[in-house]
Amino acid sequence: MSFGLGIQANFTYNSTSMTDVTLGGQKVGNSPLVGSARTQVNASVFYENRFMLLRASYNRRGELVNGIVSGLNFYSEPYQQVDLNASWYVLQNLSVNGSVINLTRSEDRQHLGNDTSARFYASTYGGRLLYLGVNFKF
Repeated sequence: MSFGLGIQANFTYNSTSMTDVTLGGQKVGNSPLVGSARTQVNASVFYENRFMLLRASYNRRGELVNGIVSGLNFYSEPYQQVDLNASWYVLQNLSVNGSVINLTRSEDRQHLGNDTSARFYASTYGGRLLYLGVNFKF
């Protein structure tokens, strides 16, 4: 008899999140690497049996450098969200599926410079998304 409970998780640490800045062939300093977060975490807990699948997922990205605006790097602050998924296997070839994306209603916020987060630059909010569907295999 199988238990049906499972966990999937990963953690990424990026030690190359800084790059050298050179001027005339001479190193003059370091700068954050654009598009590269130092840390990323994904974890899911799920339960499945022959009638259903239930899954909760947590995702977190560390601070991310996006580029330069007005001479300052602009950063995306650490971002995290929780998603839920469920499937009910009605028949052998028919299932009903539902998802809640961004259950926590998280928003991605950006600021200018790495000395303070008080220089607000922008905010992106995709909302909480709900999906409901039916799958039929033939």
